[in-house]
Amino acid sequence: MQLLHKRLSQSGWQALAVSAIASVAMAAVNATGVLQYLEWLILDSYFLLRPAEASEQRVLLVTIDEADLSYVGTWPIPDRVLAEAINQIDQHQPRAIGLDLYRNLPVEPGHEKLVQVFENTPALIGVEKVINRSVAAPPTLEQLDQVGMADFVLDRDGRVRRGLLSAVVADRLRYGLALKLALMYLEADGIYPEAAGGSADAPKLRLGQAVFERFEQHSGGYVGADTGGYQILINYRKPAVSFQTVSFRAVLQNQIPAKLIQGRVVLIGSIAASTNDFFHTSLSRSDQQPGVFIHAHIVSQLLSAALDGRRLIRTAPEPLEWLWIFCWSGISTSVVHWLLQRQAQKLQLKTLTLLIETLTLSSALVGASFGLFIWGWWMPVMAALLALLASNVAMLVVYSQQLQGLATLDSLTQLANRRYFDQYLAQMMQQKQALSLILCDVDYFKSYNDTYGHPAGDKCLYEVAQAIRQTLQRSNLAARYGGEEFAIVLPDTRSEAALETVYRIQQRIEQLQIPHVGSQVSSQITLSYGIASLSKHQGLSASELIKQADEALYCSKQAGRNQVMVAPAG
Repeated sequence: MQLLHKRLSQSGWQALAVSAIASVAMAAVNATGVLQYLEWLILDSYFLLRPAEASEQRVLLVTIDEADLSYVGTWPIPDRVLAEAINQIDQHQPRAIGLDLYRNLPVEPGHEKLVQVFENTPALIGVEKVINRSVAAPPTLEQLDQVGMADFVLDRDGRVRRGLLSAVVADRLRYGLALKLALMYLEADGIYPEAAGGSADAPKLRLGQAVFERFEQHSGGYVGADTGGYQILINYRKPAVSFQTVSFRAVLQNQIPAKLIQGRVVLIGSIAASTNDFFHTSLSRSDQQPGVFIHAHIVSQLLSAALDGRRLIRTAPEPLEWLWIFCWSGISTSVVHWLLQRQAQKLQLKTLTLLIETLTLSSALVGASFGLFIWGWWMPVMAALLALLASNVAMLVVYSQQLQGLATLDSLTQLANRRYFDQYLAQMMQQKQALSLILCDVDYFKSYNDTYGHPAGDKCLYEVAQAIRQTLQRSNLAARYGGEEFAIVLPDTRSEAALETVYRIQQRIEQLQIPHVGSQVSSQITLSYGIASLSKHQGLSASELIKQADEALYCSKQAGRNQVMVAPAG
């Protein structure tokens, strides 16, 4: 049992190697992108689980639902009606108005009136679509540079998790609707965008108290994502409806108090099912959000970060993410290693203990990741979790192999024990090929123990055993047969070659120069040898071969010890 504890205590380097291998393997798996869907799912869950925030008071939504469409009587809403609604809003002095309705073509009646409203409303921002199937901006607003992109960046699972702040289209820099509205709002507070360092490919943008970092290909749980334009991760507010809303018809009927509009960003957009302007987001597993709500969340993110210091969602550089994975793998490996040492006497880790350890560390990993998310950091979970689990499994495999090896070893000499010798010899004899067996015995070993004591005797046996082992080839087996007797199995070896092996062993034993004053044949430790060989045509059993070798060893002792005898061929 001391040997077992010694083996376990000396295997710390194995634990480190397991951690490193598991971490590298999981980082490689993560690099293929197969885990990013699960990482997105976890990110969405974090949005749903985190505490609710106060509603955004700087943004007002004017929504157009089915009842509003019935009130207006047609879709698209005529230019005259839209012009009237914009006028009603603008007279209450909002800081910015976002018209999240495409208006590239006239919708009579009232187009001329709408053009006049566009020309006379400097706080108004219209929309255009530039990704995939483009939709032009209202010509008048385009000329006045009062246009923002309404495009959303969809992940491969169809969800909107990123906001597009700007993009270069046809050699012209274009701003997203949310950024355009936020900049107009912040301008009244004397806040303007500033460069905040970063690289040429990933410049940083400062807005008031916030520094925005450009989304990169491998940010967070993403792998090889499209990074066109200047994108950021959207930090959705919870609950999903965090904005005060009023109906479009209430605006037309002049039923909205001025204080509800004054000094705010007002977004006008459709939430009617028939207009089909809905997207999946992180705010719900099944329900979709109207596009105008997503724009409102991005506006709110920009304003609250710039003015209130609200946390953004940041991601760590890849080397730090690798370190994160390695740390969890290392923690898991260390815990399993410690548990195995504590339970070494049981020779195995109880299944329940392992299950509890795995669940506890997995929960700690998820909890730590969620805690970091609350603080504004998105760290990958699945790669670290799989590295943790892989480390557990790998450590159990390593230790089970180690324990299995210990079960076949003699604790003193570190050679194979008698049980394994019997199995190995029987297995080799079934192969029907030439084989030699050597039995050897330390001469006058009882006298050695009486003279030098049992601790010295144990050390002597160990040194002799190692000398034998070092002489043999990898295909050979050396075992402690019993007491001071050793057995050597030489597969595919005839008696002549076996005899050469014995001579080499004798030379190495002589080099040990272990003194033995009680020996009657030498002043140093010597061995007597008996060799029995089997040709591939003989049908001897293992016990018969052992008997022949034992008889040869007996003859060596009878001949005066420190001798080598070969059993005659049967």
